[in-house]
Amino acid sequence: MFVTTSAQIGAVLMAAVCLFAAWPGARPQRWAAAGVFVAWIGSAALQNRDDLVNPQYAIFALDVVAAALFVGMALVWRRMWLMAMAAFQLLTTATHVAVMIDLRIWVYAYLTAYLVWSYALLAALAWGGVLAWRERAGARSR
Repeated sequence: MFVTTSAQIGAVLMAAVCLFAAWPGARPQRWAAAGVFVAWIGSAALQNRDDLVNPQYAIFALDVVAAALFVGMALVWRRMWLMAMAAFQLLTTATHVAVMIDLRIWVYAYLTAYLVWSYALLAALAWGGVLAWRERAGARSR
């Protein structure tokens, strides 16, 4: 699943950010971290490594579910970092749609866009983790 060095670094980074956000976090941070963790592992497991030229429909379906989760969370909790996560997940989903519409999109452009949106989503989750740590530190100082 994570055979290249860059994939292993990405997996460690993803796990670290998810733990950072979930450890002190309230319900939104924990749910978002769990959603990101499941989506990343699921994407790696569902990837069709034999056919990287055609759209990855299984990963697309997983990303649609993740987008629905993050949009729903952003609508319920109305936090900026959740809105950013939802936006980046929707951009990830739009990347799939672009490849489905036009198969001439170069596979490296598709993968690069997918990774950019995924790491931006991780940055938004880390932002939520920082806010959770601040809230926890503020509660302790009172």
